[in-house]
Amino acid sequence: EETAVQAVALATQIRHLVAADRERISKIGRAAGSALRVHELLQRRPMLTVAVAAKQLSLSAPTVRASMEALEDAEVVRELSGKRRDRLYGYKRYLDLMASEVPPQPDRRRS
Repeated sequence: EETAVQAVALATQIRHLVAADRERISKIGRAAGSALRVHELLQRRPMLTVAVAAKQLSLSAPTVRASMEALEDAEVVRELSGKRRDRLYGYKRYLDLMASEVPPQPDRRRS
């Protein structure tokens, strides 16, 4: 029961994060359409390179690169690799939520 409650709480946090980020992305101007598509992909693959996103979304690499830069400016993604080429981007707050620790539960079978 406790695990189910925690799962619902996590799902609710993720839903709120995604909604807030979509709102933020919708205000970035001309690049919003492509950036929203990249954002949708990031929900399924929270760590992406431009090349992978371009292939998955059938967009050009320059379009995806511009979208990633717009998402980075909007503080939705963070560049993780530190490289100048083949950069890896992460949906940081989403990843943080997914990595948040669930307190260990006592093994009730041993009682």
